[in-house]
Amino acid sequence: MKTNDAIKLLMTLRKTMMLIARRVLIPIGKKYDLQPVDMRLIMTLAHHQHSSKLQLANAIGMDHSSMSRALDRLIEKNYVQREIDTNDRRLIRISLTEQGRELHQQVFSTISKLWNKVCADFSDQELKQSIHFMQTLAENIANYTDENFLC
Repeated sequence: MKTNDAIKLLMTLRKTMMLIARRVLIPIGKKYDLQPVDMRLIMTLAHHQHSSKLQLANAIGMDHSSMSRALDRLIEKNYVQREIDTNDRRLIRISLTEQGRELHQQVFSTISKLWNKVCADFSDQELKQSIHFMQTLAENIANYTDENFLC
């Protein structure tokens, strides 16, 4: 890939992520009185119930103090609960409450409807290729270990 093409790809991905945030995630967050990080936590917990705070922080790339504030906010709204691990009482597990699971369904349904409209002009093959590309790109970035690449 030529350097100019790589830069164009990177800028397009950045613009796309900003548009998704501004046009989809932030309005949905406002509708349900959630901050973007709250939605990421709810979506993550829906698929990883009974996670530790550290596991959640690593999954969504948050620091410890930001994670604590976000969890406190969601606990106060009765979307999330803390539970003592039955096998190791030193561990606290985080999970969605019934109200949190209902909220996840509503948010997921809203995002799905919007996403279906946005992707309506793409063929199934184009969507599959895009998914494959993004998954491979994410794996390549995650596996990249050359610490001297900035030099």
